[in-house]
Formats: sequence, C-alpha cells, structure tokens
Amino acid sequence: MSDSSLPPLSSRAPEHAAPERRWLPISGWAVVAFVASLVGILVGLVYSWWPLLIPFAIGVAVLVLVPASTRRGRALAGWAVGISLVMGTCSYGVHSTMRNLVMDAAGDLLTALAAEPGPEPGAEGAGGARQGALKKRIRPEAIEAGAIERFERRYAAVVARLGPYAGTVRAGTVFSGMISLLVPPPGAEEIPADEADALKEAPELGAWFWAEATFRDGEAWVALRFLDARSEGVFSADAAAEEGLRVVDLRFFRAGAPRPAPPP
Repeated sequence: MSDSSLPPLSSRAPEHAAPERRWLPISGWAVVAFVASLVGILVGLVYSWWPLLIPFAIGVAVLVLVPASTRRGRALAGWAVGISLVMGTCSYGVHSTMRNLVMDAAGDLLTALAAEPGPEPGAEGAGGARQGALKKRIRPEAIEAGAIERFERRYAAVVARLGPYAGTVRAGTVFSGMISLLVPPPGAEEIPADEADALKEAPELGAWFWAEATFRDGEAWVALRFLDARSEGVFSADAAAEEGLRVVDLRFFRAGAPRPAPPP
C-alpha cells in the first residue's frame, strides 16, 4: 500500500552528502611575517625603520603567491603588511625629524659661536645678534648657570686645534635611525676648554645626541644634551618642531687616533 502523500519517486530531488571540509595547513610564511612585524614594532622604536621592510615584503608575497584554496593565514599576512607599513612610516618620520632637529641645533650653535663676540642682544652689530642666536638654542636654566661662557671657551679650544667652523653638520644617516644619534662615536676624545672642564667619565649612552661638524683643518664630533636634572618640564615634540631644540650642554670630541708606542 503506497503513501499517497509522498511524491512519486521519479520526482524527488536526489540526495547528496554534504562535502567534507578539507583541512588546510597554515602558511608558515604568513606566521613568519606576522611575528616579524610584531618584533619590528620594537625595532622601529629603538633602532630604525628599514627592518620593517622584511615582514612587509613577506606579507605581500604571501598575499600574492599563496592561494586561499591551498593555505590558511592570509589574514595574518594582511596584518603583517598593515603593521609594517604603519609602524615603518611612523618610525621613519620620527627618526628623520629628530635627525633634522639635531643638525639644526648643532649648526645654529656653531654658526653663532663662530660669529664675532659682542655685547648683549639689543646692541648694534654682529655681537648682539650672536648672543641672541645662542640664547635661542640654550635652555634658560643653562644660561643662568653660565652655559654661554662655557660653550665659548670650548669652541675656542676646538678652533685652536682645528680652525674655525666650516659650515657643515651631519647627524646619523637615513637608514641607521635613532640609534646613530645616541651612540657615542668609538674612540672619541674630548676637546675640553681646560682640564677642569673635561668630563670625568665617558659620555653615557643615550644621554647625548651626536653630530659631526667640519672645521677648517678637520672634523669634530659635537655632543648635545637637551635635558638634565636642572631642566624644567619635559621634552615637548610640538615645541621642538616649532622652536627647535634647546640644549643644556655642548661638548666637542675628536675621533681618537692610535697613540704611539712609548719608546723602549
């Protein structure tokens, strides 16, 4: 006896089993790109921007060359590309801006020190302009502590050895990033105004910014310090970009040369 409520067998839709979801392995290169981009955040902050090109390139290669039908992990590759692009751009912008600020500060100070000395600002002649230019680049608390006089004596000591400032300053490189501005040059020897003025210890890593200046008879390293225990307030990037960096200390160093062996 047939069930009249059911359609004839010939009119029923064929039944098919649901296709099994095929397990896809994750792309190892996508994982590498994502992890490298996370590490690159720290590298970009303390070193330079260019290492972030590595996870960026790997992530782009995964997105272009690895089909979604054969490997998982395209989302990780996309995150790696985004993180690397944003962090690399920010890192390059910060390092490039800081490099320019350091070169501007060193160049302005050396140009002012190389000008003819004279009376206080407001007086006629180059001397007044010189004092005004120095005060624009030195923090007020350092000026009160006699920074201008100290800087003048130190510059005079450099001129006695290397001649006057020749007008060129370099600081770091585009690829070396912030670390090249903060690491003291190897073997550098200070050119102090006198023995009492010399640093008692080697310059601390990260406490000074370094630039290289050309003088008539050679080159010297210029060490700039922007903050110390006497500094009021905190560093303001906006104020630095608008007014330039102001220093609390300025010192000169000559690249160290091997000392001759003592006579037997």
